[in-house]
Amino acid sequence: MSKGQSDFDERLENRLQSLARQMENEHKFYLKSVLNNQEASNDQRAMAIELLTRNQTLQSADILKTYTTNESGIRGAAIEQELIFKARAIEGLAAYQDRNQALSYLNEVSKKTNYKFLKERASRAADILNKEAF
Repeated sequence: MSKGQSDFDERLENRLQSLARQMENEHKFYLKSVLNNQEASNDQRAMAIELLTRNQTLQSADILKTYTTNESGIRGAAIEQELIFKARAIEGLAAYQDRNQALSYLNEVSKKTNYKFLKERASRAADILNKEAF
């Protein structure tokens, strides 16, 4: 990777972290609406997951958990993309700074989802967190 690309990546990373730290409640509610809107672009929805994950607040983690466990929005031809977004949200939950809360949310997702792919993703993330505790 070139130095220019490396510098750009570092600046982008810093900017995302800064945005995530500065989010107010209205920003989180907006990201929640983007995340739940299947008409929003894939880039917008992916960025909503990214920013909510980086925010590291209980409110953001709860938004990700609620999104992941709500299966009423999974329909039609976009089902594969929706499952991918939900899997990314599970990864966001696993990255939550409060390990016990993260485990609780992952276990809840694993119990509530009807999708084997998401159950396995949540269970695997919980197993990794449990192993890291030792």
